[in-house]
Order: sequence, then C-alpha cells, then structure tokens
Amino acid sequence: MKKVLVISGHPDLENSTANKAIIESLTKKMPEITIHRLDKAIKNDNFDIEKEQEQLLQYDTYVFVSPFHWFYCSSLMKKWIDNVFSESFFQGGKIKGKNIVFSFTTGAPAEIYSHDGLLKHTVEELTLAISSIA
Repeated sequence: MKKVLVISGHPDLENSTANKAIIESLTKKMPEITIHRLDKAIKNDNFDIEKEQEQLLQYDTYVFVSPFHWFYCSSLMKKWIDNVFSESFFQGGKIKGKNIVFSFTTGAPAEIYSHDGLLKHTVEELTLAISSIA
C-alpha cells in the first residue's frame, strides 16, 4: 500500500470548520495515513527544511489540505512550499513519480467560482499556480 502524507496548511486547525472536518474524515477512513500539521511544525516563523524534505521522501502520495486565501493556498502553506520545494529538491527530481492531491476549502458558494460568477474564474483556473507542482 502506498504511504500517504496529509499536509495541513491551516494556520489554526483547532478553530477551523472545514479543514478540521476533512482531516478528521481522512483519519477516520484511512487510519494508516500520516497527518503533518504545518501550524505545529513551524518554529520561530521557520521550518526545519532538511527535516521537512526528509519526511516527504518517506511517502508516495501527498495530500495538501488548505484554506483558499487570496487566490492561493494559505500563507502558511505557501511559506512551506517556498522553503521546502527548493530548486535543488524540486528540480532535482526528488519527488518525481509522487502523487499529489490538492484539497482547498473556500468558505464561499460554488457559484462565485465560474466565468459568470463574481470572480470570473473557476477554482481550477485560480489554483493553476499551485497545482503545477504536481
């Protein structure tokens, strides 16, 4: 069985509604998965990059769970991606062949995420930048 790492990018998971429910549901349905909470991993506004990269290498599938903030993932997850997915790590092919799944919560109704809606774009279009790391 493939090893799954769920990376929670919510900055305050205890006070979340949707992200907390997703994490709880995944844990209940798949007790063998590992949950990695970025809000607990960051210390003094920094991540232990080497430790984070080593952890990623232990898994076959990554599930990024994050609220959708200002047309991107949370600032916490963005900081983690910017730091952990360094040029040498990402372009060096260390995650080649890994499966990546994105789970975003919007807190807004689906109809605003359409060409006719308030934002004039779909969620898929608005998340193109982050989904390109897959």
